[in-house]
Amino acid sequence: MKTKSFLLLSLSLLTLAPLWGQRVNENYPFLSYWDFKIRNAPDSIDCRYYPNNELFLSGFDTDGKGTFYFAGGNPLRVSCFKGTELQWRRKVSDVHTKRALFRLRGDSLYLVHDQTHELIVLSKDGTGDVHRVKLATDDIDEGVMHENYFVVRDKGFRDKRIKIGHGWETRQYNVSFFNYRGELAWMDEMRREYSIAMMRPLPYVPKLYANTDPWHYSEYYKGMFRDMYLFVDEGTRRFVLTELGEIQYSYYIEGDVSFGVLPLQALNDEIDIESHLPSPEGNILRGTHFYYVGYEGKNNRLMVVDIDLDKMFPEAKDWIKKKMN
Repeated sequence: MKTKSFLLLSLSLLTLAPLWGQRVNENYPFLSYWDFKIRNAPDSIDCRYYPNNELFLSGFDTDGKGTFYFAGGNPLRVSCFKGTELQWRRKVSDVHTKRALFRLRGDSLYLVHDQTHELIVLSKDGTGDVHRVKLATDDIDEGVMHENYFVVRDKGFRDKRIKIGHGWETRQYNVSFFNYRGELAWMDEMRREYSIAMMRPLPYVPKLYANTDPWHYSEYYKGMFRDMYLFVDEGTRRFVLTELGEIQYSYYIEGDVSFGVLPLQALNDEIDIESHLPSPEGNILRGTHFYYVGYEGKNNRLMVVDIDLDKMFPEAKDWIKKKMN
């Protein structure tokens, strides 16, 4: 009996082991956090933190299975953590980014450096050489890294042919598509609304867009979950699943949840000297979990916010059966 009890205990500990370092929110069981230090520790996250409570990251991704990858700091380093334990760290550039473009793809990590205009590639296990490919552009103002390609847009230029409007309404932009070998596949010049649609293609959900231009919602679309389209608005804390042109499921995290429940999102984009924003690409869907990086600068803490969508939308598991019937 003692041997059997010991085996059962060992199996229980093995089952719980992946959760070590993961902190679950008591009020929202679908919501958990992975905590890291941002300074004064050998396993802290490389980032740039300033006393005015601004924290900048150059990139974040995960395999959705408890392994996390971060790019940040100055000089720029990429690091890998299994849970909250540091696995490796490598310097990849002397210069930090001002726009975050970073993605795990297959066995490699890809970083588009908007300041040096190059694609940086390294193995996800941190071994081997760091490869660099000069991109066929010298102006990267924004971009999106998709599964099989990435796209960047320049700062644009004033189109003197457009007489009506002001600001971005009168500007044209060069939009460039690249494969993950860093080769230019296609480039074209277009207006801002078209460039957004090209960078972030959207499914058709008229009731979600309401009376607003669809491209306004482009940054909220995160991908496919349970054969439905996931939209996330971090500002209103609304999660929406759509299909067949209709909203199927919606969840709103209610109450005063700022900071304590949903922490400040790490900043990724430095548009100018005053405009510092989180990037839509900093919020990611991997498998059945939605992630973003938050922080509490005064507490020296960075958090990977981990939302289990199966727990948020338990009825969505039966969506395929419902659709078939």
